[in-house]
Amino acid sequence: MFSVKALKLSDSDSSKNLLIGNIYCSPSSTLENDNSLYDLLDYIEQHFSVPKLVVGDFTYSKINWYQVSGFGICAQCSTLNDNEMAFVNALRENSLLQQVVNPTRQRGTDTLHILDLVLTSENFVTEIEHLNVHTTVYYNLIVSCKL
Repeated sequence: MFSVKALKLSDSDSSKNLLIGNIYCSPSSTLENDNSLYDLLDYIEQHFSVPKLVVGDFTYSKINWYQVSGFGICAQCSTLNDNEMAFVNALRENSLLQQVVNPTRQRGTDTLHILDLVLTSENFVTEIEHLNVHTTVYYNLIVSCKL
């Protein structure tokens, strides 16, 4: 199961639109639900030619995200199962870049994971900060607008 909340911010100047989405993926999500999520990401890319910001809890704990020069984070793919690889491919195919570098989740003595993601289509998110593990991720959003 996954849930989605979305908001499109618009200005009279169509070049200043922004699509914002929040997604929660349940750890018990089925393959069918995950495929629906990938279809949703495809739909958004095909029907909204505006900058995109998607945040949420994606529960893909085995993806090892690492920082590269430029903007965005890459995934180490050699150890992923088919579903995790499908998620990484969905991000790549839809030009979404993962921005979170530091782990956001740990339970007991489990390994730290990056589950809470900030995905963008452009470089407008900076200074991502975590206050507590798996509670709150703060980031700065750079948006220019008329006041």
